[in-house]
Amino acid sequence: MVSRNKRYLGRLIQVICFLGKQELSFRGHDESDQSENKGNYLEMLDMLAQEEQFVREKLESISGFKGTSSEIKNELIECTTLVVKETIQKELDLAEFVSVQADETLDVSCKSQMSVIFRYCVNDSVQERF
Repeated sequence: MVSRNKRYLGRLIQVICFLGKQELSFRGHDESDQSENKGNYLEMLDMLAQEEQFVREKLESISGFKGTSSEIKNELIECTTLVVKETIQKELDLAEFVSVQADETLDVSCKSQMSVIFRYCVNDSVQERF
């Protein structure tokens, strides 16, 4: 049971990493079971459930951890973000030189959004992290 839960949690994290890497939204306008489009996160889990029985069983179970609530999604995103930041920090600590580029733009709702890019060399390999 524990190994199955770890495997399921791993799938949730893979979905989060994929959506983040592709810069896709997680949530949909209507995430109810009756919705035609529940958002990328839930739709990807449904797609995985079509091929993987353990995912299907988790999503169809009446009780237990499903990882589909907004609170759980947010916690998983925060945890994944923390791991990525720690990894980048470790790489930056090893780098002799670091280049930092910052850029700011307005999003659709006219809120200021800033992106920061770190460029550095680790083990003769140029890394670029956003």
